[in-house]
Amino acid sequence: MIFSMSPYEQISLLVSVLGFLAVIITLVFLIRQTQEMAKQSKYVAETIKVSIYQGSEDKSIAIDQVFVTYPELRPYFYSGQDIDENHPDYSRVLAVADLMLDFFDSILLQPQYFPATFLRESWEQVIVGIFANSPMLCRHLQSIQDWHSDELKSIMERGEARQRQVGEERDARSLISK
Repeated sequence: MIFSMSPYEQISLLVSVLGFLAVIITLVFLIRQTQEMAKQSKYVAETIKVSIYQGSEDKSIAIDQVFVTYPELRPYFYSGQDIDENHPDYSRVLAVADLMLDFFDSILLQPQYFPATFLRESWEQVIVGIFANSPMLCRHLQSIQDWHSDELKSIMERGEARQRQVGEERDARSLISK
């Protein structure tokens, strides 16, 4: 049958077959390329998660380093000790408070851009705990609340509530022991 075709028909048939083969080969390469892109996307997503974690850890370690360098400041953030504006360390404590508040805001922004990488409960517990143990940090955030997120202010309020609850429990224990 092919031999009974005119040269034009044979060339047309050959071009059609070659075109069909080209489409098949293109589809095979497209499938492989798509699979490779999917793998690369997973690697990129993992890399982003690691980078976000590392960035958060670096900031956290920088704050820890402040407390290693100035251990006398730690009680103002972790032990419920308050500080008076006339205290010689007040400016330094205020600077650390700014550092911590900025860090907390950056942590709280993560779910907006990287929802799958954010460990909300863990971070919120840490931040609430720090607010619960730092009247000065709460007071400072209240004084500059327009500079920070509403979410951070809400977490601070939970910390203050925990601070009040702990104070009430302490007062109740002291009444019982008398």
